[in-house]
Amino acid sequence: MRTEARVWAHGEQQRLWTENSTCRQAKMFLKGPDLAVSIERRDMHYLVGLKTGHVALNRHLKLVGIKDNSICPLSSEEEETALHFLGQCPALATIWKRILGMHPLTALELGKVKFFNLIRFAHSSGRFITP
Repeated sequence: MRTEARVWAHGEQQRLWTENSTCRQAKMFLKGPDLAVSIERRDMHYLVGLKTGHVALNRHLKLVGIKDNSICPLSSEEEETALHFLGQCPALATIWKRILGMHPLTALELGKVKFFNLIRFAHSSGRFITP
């Protein structure tokens, strides 16, 4: 009975994920709704925020009315989106090259990066350290 319930719930999650037309940024990075990962709460906060775009980066902060400007404070080149921060910001290229060996990254390439490396990058960037 438990196995049947688990299989049904997983199927429902997959169906809802596929049929839902929202969650643009999450779908850019995730293959499906399964995030069953054993990591610390703070790291899960960063990971989910980076994957969904709901994190303290300037584009999101502007959307929620906290900031007036969505431009990246590190490169001053374009909007500071999760995609820009994670794979395209030239100011963070050295960190990415050290962690993954390549930069810039497309959304498709970022979707293949292991969660642990995304968390390492977030910590190494110093972007989420509050004074």
